[in-house]
Amino acid sequence: RASKVAKLFNTNKIRVFSYLKDISYNPTDFASTLHELDKLAVGNNILFLLENEPVCNLAHFNDTLELISKLDVKNIKLLVDVGNIYKIGQEVNFEEFKGATKYCDYYHLKDWKDGRFVALGEGIIPFKLLLDEISRFHKEFSLSLETHTKNKVDVLNSLVYLKKICQKFQ
Repeated sequence: RASKVAKLFNTNKIRVFSYLKDISYNPTDFASTLHELDKLAVGNNILFLLENEPVCNLAHFNDTLELISKLDVKNIKLLVDVGNIYKIGQEVNFEEFKGATKYCDYYHLKDWKDGRFVALGEGIIPFKLLLDEISRFHKEFSLSLETHTKNKVDVLNSLVYLKKICQKFQ
């Protein structure tokens, strides 16, 4: 059903998660799920994007990277949620990103400061440096703005900031 919706939106990318956190989670079981998704993707021209999400079994970016790098899947890449990296108390490790680019296809951008998401450019995440680093290793990559703020002004300010830092890539 998700592939039909993706086609309606003229995309082949579908975001997936590692199920809600469960103490009985076993990476081997989830690996078999990813292999099944990969088989489904081949015949339907789909690219599944596995996101690091704090409420899921794979909350840490390095956990998603470790799992996907061990699997022989061609149609599953990582969706890197940069804001979630900071939300769980970590920071972007540029050396780790450098080694991960072959597994990454998509980046969510949202900013973090003082325990909450804020307008892009107003938090602690070094987005200019991040985009410079990503662009050094990727010829093409996708970005999406995911503000997680309820304030419309924050959303507009985020759009303005994103446009500003992306101008050099046009």
